[in-house]
Amino acid sequence: ANKMARCDDDLNPQDIIDCKGLYNLSEDTLLKKNLFTRDLLFRKNRGYDDVFLLNDDSDFAASVYSPYSNIRMNMYTSYPGLILYTGAYPAFMEQVVEVENKLLFDSFCLEAQYIPNGYNIFDKKYMYLEANKEYNHYIEIEFLKDGN
Repeated sequence: ANKMARCDDDLNPQDIIDCKGLYNLSEDTLLKKNLFTRDLLFRKNRGYDDVFLLNDDSDFAASVYSPYSNIRMNMYTSYPGLILYTGAYPAFMEQVVEVENKLLFDSFCLEAQYIPNGYNIFDKKYMYLEANKEYNHYIEIEFLKDGN
């Protein structure tokens, strides 16, 4: 993604901005390095909980690699947006499910979807379903061993 939705403190998208600095994930990036920076650690919604606008020229959304397991996960989608969430609320999770030794940022989630409230803020392609029209989107996940 080259663009993202700038959100207020309550995660409501306000406008579209360029992905810069810690939000430019177009190159290989060690998320752990970014997460413990002042900018991400001390924001109201700690870590990443951000909406990225996927490029129109491809259905490729994301690639994640673990050097510990040597497994790469690639995601492809027809949705226009991808939310990266890095598990910033471990205390809350312990109240919902039995989780032992849950640490800040020890998990993450990729959510392919429309841009929240995108129709009202941006334009139809970011969230619009016309009456009597077919809703047809896909999310494809590919796992590769040894990172290939």
